[in-house]
This record gives sequence, C-alpha cells and structure tokens, in this order.
Amino acid sequence: MNTDIRDYARVYKGFLDQDTCITAINQSKNVMFKQHTFYNHERGEHSPMSGDQELDVFTDNKFDVDISRLIIDKLWNAIKQYTLDVDVPCFNSWDGYSAIRYNKYVENRKMAIHNDHIKSLFTGEDRGIPVLSCLGALNNDYLGGEFIMWEKEVIDLRAGDLLIFPSNFLYPHMVAPVKSGTRYSYISWVW
Repeated sequence: MNTDIRDYARVYKGFLDQDTCITAINQSKNVMFKQHTFYNHERGEHSPMSGDQELDVFTDNKFDVDISRLIIDKLWNAIKQYTLDVDVPCFNSWDGYSAIRYNKYVENRKMAIHNDHIKSLFTGEDRGIPVLSCLGALNNDYLGGEFIMWEKEVIDLRAGDLLIFPSNFLYPHMVAPVKSGTRYSYISWVW
C-alpha cells in the first residue's frame, strides 16, 4: 500500500465541461446562500471560524439548482474511478454521498483551516461519517481564493476540475481570502 498521503488527494481535470460550470453558477444565483459555520464541540454551537470573512453556502437537498442532478450522477463514476486509482484493497465500496453543497466566496471571504471529519453530516436515515470529500471548481475569474492543503500546498483547481481526498485529520485544508471577483465551487461527501 502506498504511504504517501499526497497520492490520495487526486485531481480529475475537466470533470465538468465549461457550459455545465457556467450553468451551475447561473442557477445557484437564484438560491439563498447563508454564512458557513463550523460546529464547536466544546461550546455545543455552530459559528463561523473566520468571523464575518467566512464563505456563504447552499446545500441543494431538493435540487433547486437543476444542474445538481447531473453533477450527482457524474460523481458516482468519479468516485468509482478514484477507488480504482488509489487501489486500496480494503476500500472498494461506499454507501452513498451527500447532496451538492455550493460554496460562494465574494471578495475578502475565505474558509478557515479544518478537516472534513463531520460527525453530524449523516445523522438521519443515512448514518456514518464522510470518508471522502469531492470538491469541484466552477470558475477561474477571481483572484486569490487558493485551495490550500497541509498548511502550504496550493492545489491548482481550474473550472471543471474535481478534487477527491480523504475526509480525515491527515487532510487539513483551507481557502485563502478572495482578493477580487467571486469564487464558486461545490462539494459532496462520501460515506
């Protein structure tokens, strides 16, 4: 088994075509985003770790963004390809994946460093914790907003690219503040 953790963060170039990315951005402009929060176990509450700089999010549980259905359907094949690419015999299946969550970073917005070991994500009928994070880039027309893993490694994601990586503590990541423009992305978690 490969022990270089960087090999388990895989970028799939051109996962979505440019028209699909543009459609997702345009359709997401018609939904109600809200400021992202993290759960603080010590205080038992949700709050933004970056104060008023935290990004805005919208989880598409009801397919309010029509293109979400296409993205969800395509994700299945990408996740299957990822399991083949990393070739870990004891990880060859999964139970499901979450609805698409759209991320919007306007000027000066960012996401604090964290990992995606989200205990409360699958607590209804779907039980579990995320094992993989599937992050897709939707545009390039902004400055700043770099996706950073392991405190200093910039992962270059262009519009249409998909990054799949384990959702555990070995993959801390953040998004640097956007300097100008608006950065759009989406994420789904696999359990």
